[in-house]
Amino acid sequence: MIIQRKYEWLGVLYENDPLSKEVIEKAFALTELSEAQKKELLEYNHCNISAFMNIGCGIPGDSYSYFMSEFEKLDKTSPYENGLSFKDVSNIEYEASRKGTAIQLRLVSQLFDSPYRIVGFVAVENKQGVISLCKGWEMTAPFEIG
Repeated sequence: MIIQRKYEWLGVLYENDPLSKEVIEKAFALTELSEAQKKELLEYNHCNISAFMNIGCGIPGDSYSYFMSEFEKLDKTSPYENGLSFKDVSNIEYEASRKGTAIQLRLVSQLFDSPYRIVGFVAVENKQGVISLCKGWEMTAPFEIG
């Protein structure tokens, strides 16, 4: 399913998407991290979703800002396919709009003990009794990732 890169695991992007790997490499090059430190951060954050990272992830702010900004640019020119489908969905999280006329669903895969992974998003709205798909919005993070 096509999703924004910021909603994919950092490690999956690094290992499976050459464009993302290049961006991540450039982001780490902005800092004075050793190769060993970079490797450690990538391993530690392998299953972390970039959009939900906080200071506890250990990635320097300049690097984080750089790859988040570049992911956004890449998503416009080269959309990212996460390889998942509706068959992978094990849970659906939802959030209503402020007006209560729309709802957005975050489709999640979290089978057994596997880490939380986003399959995709769907947003629908009710305009004068007609239900239709809508653009959606930035949903609240489901939890904090160290």
